[in-house]
Amino acid sequence: MRPKNTHAHSGTLSEGASALRIVRPDCDSADDESALVVGFKPLLPEDTWFEAKFVDYSTVFMFMSPKVIWEFDVVQLGEWFGTRLFRAFRVAQIFGRPARRGKFKLHAGGDMYQTLVRLLEYKQRTDRISLHPLRSKLFRVKLRTVRANSRQEKIADHAQYSVIERIEIAD
Repeated sequence: MRPKNTHAHSGTLSEGASALRIVRPDCDSADDESALVVGFKPLLPEDTWFEAKFVDYSTVFMFMSPKVIWEFDVVQLGEWFGTRLFRAFRVAQIFGRPARRGKFKLHAGGDMYQTLVRLLEYKQRTDRISLHPLRSKLFRVKLRTVRANSRQEKIADHAQYSVIERIEIAD
């Protein structure tokens, strides 16, 4: 008997439902033991600067720590045009459940606060900062390759991925 799954829009499990979601990537495949890989992250050239635009942000708990994930799309013409890139920042607190455009509190000396002040060119102290002005700016982002996991174990070459190391205003 197949487990019943939750519908994407409902968010609740029906009676007798299982929290396990079975994904069959190719029903016509002769290999019934194949699995679809989700959350695949791109690998771009390391130490390279790309023009990118800020798309959105989400609040998450990653490694039991509250974080805000900034999402950028590469807008520079070429092989990597449209590639989605990410930058994770630690934050002091997330309010409510983690969500797209969730509410959070920053550390005044934290990396995200310092990055926002630099990118938005604030000249005086501010107790509240909006991420909305980031949407209208063009950025240059420098990438680095992640070669080890959170336990400092080497990641296989084909599973390595790129993350944003530095964000600058594009000239």
